[in-house]
Amino acid sequence: MARISRRQLLGAVGAGGVGLVAGCTDLIAGEDDEAGETGLDGGTLDELPEISATIGYDAAESRTAESHVAAVAFQEYVEDATDGQFDIELASGGSLGSDSEMAEQIQDGTLELQSGASEGHLGPFYPNFNVYAIPFIFESVELATHVLDHEYGERLFEDFRESTGMRIIGHWDNGGFRSFSFNQEVTSMEDFEGLDIRMQEIESHNELVRQLGANPTPIDWGETYTALDQGVVDGHDNAIPTMLMGDIHEVQEFILMSQHFYSAGHMLCGDDWYQDLEPLYQSLVREASTFASLEARRQTAAIRETGREYMEEQGVEVYDPSEEFLEELRNATQDPVEDIIREEVEDESWVDDLYDAVEESRVQLAEEELS
Repeated sequence: MARISRRQLLGAVGAGGVGLVAGCTDLIAGEDDEAGETGLDGGTLDELPEISATIGYDAAESRTAESHVAAVAFQEYVEDATDGQFDIELASGGSLGSDSEMAEQIQDGTLELQSGASEGHLGPFYPNFNVYAIPFIFESVELATHVLDHEYGERLFEDFRESTGMRIIGHWDNGGFRSFSFNQEVTSMEDFEGLDIRMQEIESHNELVRQLGANPTPIDWGETYTALDQGVVDGHDNAIPTMLMGDIHEVQEFILMSQHFYSAGHMLCGDDWYQDLEPLYQSLVREASTFASLEARRQTAAIRETGREYMEEQGVEVYDPSEEFLEELRNATQDPVEDIIREEVEDESWVDDLYDAVEESRVQLAEEELS
C-alpha cells in the first residue's frame, strides 16, 4: 500500500472531517519527502527499536465488517511506513473475547489496540458515552460524524482518556442508524403494542421500546438469529449493514427505517502503552488510525447505499415512515429516554452541550454546502 501525502489525506476526509486529521499528520510524507525517512525532532525510523502490537476486534475477517476494514488499514499503513519495523498482529473474530472484554484488556495493559468497540461496549467504563443514545438527535450520519470530529467529540474523547486510561484514536459509524426489523408490518404506533423486541442491555435503549408499548428482551447478538427464527422475539433493532452480516433477512420480513439511534465504532488503545511509545511511533499511530477511520467510513457509506437494495432483493419490505410517524416516534421517546441519560451521565452538561454542538454542526455543514 503506497503511503499518501498530507494533501491526499485531507482531500479524502473532506471539509467535514478536518477535525479528525488535526494533529494526526506529523508523519505523513510531504510532496518531496520519502515516506518514513525523517520524523519528529530530526529522528529516523532506523534509530528506533523494532516493536509489535496486537489489535483485537469481534468481527470476522470480512470486507463488509468495518472493524476488520479499519484494523487491516491500520496494520498495512503502519507496517508499510516502517517496512515491518512496527509489526501489527490482527486478532479477529472475538478470539481475544467480546468487545467489552477486550476493552478491559486495553485498560489493564494486556492488549494494545482494539477496533470497533461501540458506545454500548464503552458505556460501562464511561457513562458519558450514553449521550449517543438520545433518540433522533442526529438526522444524518454526516451530522453525527461532524459533531464527533470537532470540539464536542474532542472533549468527550479526552475526558474518556482521563477517566479510563483508554485513548480513542478513531471512530466511524456502525452502519449509520439503528432501525427495527419485524416479522410483520409495523407502520403505526399502535402496531408496536405488545411486541417482544430484542435489544442490547442498555437501559436507555430499553426505555425507548417501553415507551412504544413493546417489551425489550435482552438476547446476545450471537443468539439473535435463532431467537428471531424461532419466534422467541418478534423483532430487533440494528443498522442495516449489521443486519446483513447477521443474515437477518433470512428470518425477518419487514424493516421499519425508524433510524432512532446513531451508533459508532471506535478504535482505541491503552494510554499508558501510547505514552510509552517513541514520539515518532506516536505520530504514526495517530496517522494510521486516521487513515483507518476514513477507510471504515468509506466502507459503511458503501454498504448503507447497497444494503437496503440487497435486503429488498431478498424479499424484505423496507418501509420509510412518514414525517408524521417519525414525529410521533420522536415525541413518544426522546424526552423519557433523555431523562434516563441525564441520570446516567456524570455531568448533565454533556447532554446540554451535545444539543448545542448539533446545532453548531448543522450551521457549519450548511455553510460548507453553500461555499
